[in-house]
Amino acid sequence: MKKRRNRTQKIWRNILNIFFNSDNDSPAFRTSLPDQRAVLCRSGVLCLCVVSLILPIEWVQHRRLINTVSAYIASATDEEYDEISWQLRHDLVYSDFGQNKENFVRYIPNTSDLCPTCSTNESAQAFLVCTNTGEFYEMDVYADGFQPDIHYGAVHMSNGYDEVSQTALSAARTPDQKRTTIELRRKRGIVSIHRMKALFCDNCIHNILTATEDAAVGEFVIFDSGRKKFYPVDDEIEVRIGDYNIVTTEISGTYKITVTYVK
Repeated sequence: MKKRRNRTQKIWRNILNIFFNSDNDSPAFRTSLPDQRAVLCRSGVLCLCVVSLILPIEWVQHRRLINTVSAYIASATDEEYDEISWQLRHDLVYSDFGQNKENFVRYIPNTSDLCPTCSTNESAQAFLVCTNTGEFYEMDVYADGFQPDIHYGAVHMSNGYDEVSQTALSAARTPDQKRTTIELRRKRGIVSIHRMKALFCDNCIHNILTATEDAAVGEFVIFDSGRKKFYPVDDEIEVRIGDYNIVTTEISGTYKITVTYVK
């Protein structure tokens, strides 16, 4: 123990000699030892003074923000609370989140047991996937084992809803016209990374966020089950998945997705 202490003291003594040895040949160290120590002391005091001034200002600003948020929430009605919470999330979180999503995503642990987009047993070629719920909506015109040469003679309707973003989905499959039409009626457009971490693996989450990075819609994404590839839902988007050509258009906030059988 004594040898270790002596060795440590010797190392510190050598380091101090480098900075405080007045016999050093470098011009930067030709001042006397007391002057060098005085300069260091003054610099340390100056740094402490600056920190002492900055910390109270930051604390006051932080408390003011907390008090403002508390006052708004405490005095809000039920309807106003929903609007205020959404606005706070948008202003305080999304502004930073949109700049670098990966910095936020990587700190949330992944709790998914089985990623649905990694599964190889898919019943359709193209899906519309809800990132908040993990629900899969088939986009194929001919699905469920039916073939194009079979005459359906009817329109097949289906609906969906995402309670997080309050986005409603309606789909109409018309096999006689070789077409499926899907409409997304959006309200808030919120994407829950916490829910995504419980549904999808980190690799698929990364691919989903990359695909929707510059898109207006983040709560739904087009999925190619064969190539395991994601496409955004946005205005004037056109992609080819398997036997289908998919075109997305936006009118007054409602997104219309047209799927056409082109084989």
